[in-house]
Amino acid sequence: YGKKHRAVPVVFAVLTLLVMLSRMYLGQHYLSDVFCGLTLGVLVAIAFNALLSLFGSREELFLIPAAVLTAVLIGVMYGTGMDGASGADILKGVGAFVAFDIGYFLEKKFVKYDVAVNRKWWKCALRIVLGGGVAIAVQQTFKLFLPSDIPMLYGFLRYFIMAFWAAFVAPVIFKAIKL
Repeated sequence: YGKKHRAVPVVFAVLTLLVMLSRMYLGQHYLSDVFCGLTLGVLVAIAFNALLSLFGSREELFLIPAAVLTAVLIGVMYGTGMDGASGADILKGVGAFVAFDIGYFLEKKFVKYDVAVNRKWWKCALRIVLGGGVAIAVQQTFKLFLPSDIPMLYGFLRYFIMAFWAAFVAPVIFKAIKL
């Protein structure tokens, strides 16, 4: 990292800590929940980093373990009868993960959007506000249209669409309008 980027890990660590504290403050999770989530997140990040290093420039191979992991997770959830609210919550994350993987590789292969081209601070801020705002609007709007009688499918699809927007559709639009 250059001197400009040394603060990035610190900022994300502080944001992570604030989210953890807010989840406990709001009564949504216990300390053990957020600690387990943090531990799992760090372990998954280390594993993904190792896989990406292993695959090198052939990042598309990452879809293979991602697809296997998704299939195993869904199978375990149905096999153990975890099809209620907790299963639906897990599948929200799975939906976002799958869509992000697909969107990332489609963007890399077909769009090739380079964020370094538009490094002006106001363009970066506008991309964050527009991309994030539309992602949240998409996630909330699809509550009205998707079948809510199947909670696991409902959550999976909403978060899939939101993450696909962020990973693929937004870069397509931003490249087209030179943002």
